[in-house]
Amino acid sequence: MKRIISVTLLAIFGTTLLAGCASEVANCTSDQKSETHGQYEILICGYADSITEVCHEIEYEFADKEKYDTIKPEESLEFTLNNEKKFVEYIPSSPEYREVNYFSEYKYKDSAGNEYWFDDKEMLTRYWNCNVSKEGKIVTQEECAEIARNFVKGIIDTSEYRCSVKTEEWLGEKRYYVLFSKYIGEIETTDHAEVYLNLNGEITSYSGFMLNRISLKTSIAGIDLNAVTEALRQKLDITYEKAKGNYDRVEYSEPDFQLTVLKNGQRGLFTYVEVRCVNNVGECETHMNELLKIVIPLP
Repeated sequence: MKRIISVTLLAIFGTTLLAGCASEVANCTSDQKSETHGQYEILICGYADSITEVCHEIEYEFADKEKYDTIKPEESLEFTLNNEKKFVEYIPSSPEYREVNYFSEYKYKDSAGNEYWFDDKEMLTRYWNCNVSKEGKIVTQEECAEIARNFVKGIIDTSEYRCSVKTEEWLGEKRYYVLFSKYIGEIETTDHAEVYLNLNGEITSYSGFMLNRISLKTSIAGIDLNAVTEALRQKLDITYEKAKGNYDRVEYSEPDFQLTVLKNGQRGLFTYVEVRCVNNVGECETHMNELLKIVIPLP
């Protein structure tokens, strides 16, 4: 069995990927083009790079800065969360745009130092509990899911989402992770909420993406995922053509597409692709890996 030596600069924090890392390799020029493959345009919207033969360009930006940079958020907000009245003050900062969101978010704090983010519709999109307690008995995954459901039901209609829960390790300690994902048919969307809890059931953080922005009535007619996958592979083959001459093989991970709605109202698909450039060195394999964030506007 061959040993594998992997070199990677993948930069994933939760679901966040770097918008792009500037290459420091001399004489590296990008010959990528935004081309249509079949009926699909495959666009790079983010990457973490380590493969020196390729220089990427950002071909699509989710953020609609022209529309949302001009919004002036309220100086204070009062709202109810988990049946508890909250009063928060705005923390002046630049508008924040995350991942697949085309809209901005604005940061607030309460008197206890807990942090909250709201979108332009004053819907809670993020929460960070800065006063976490780890005391108390351990709750079950089922109890944990119910706690998370009660937390988000004032923000989303939980009947429109599939709920999953798992136990994971983070910073050397176990915690619960509850995911609420909206599906249209059997196609997952980017409309989802994540809730993290201590084993005692106390919520430590919450994060929502594209919440209530993708209607269950969004049409999935005409979406051929096999054709989209083939178009994506054509794009990757062109992008990594030079790298294929310097490595024994170049591999792509299978895409896991999510349906989304773009800033112009058009339907689109979103996915990550990990690219592995492999060389055989005796009994070892050396891997150079990088991650691409891809969007495909749908006709």
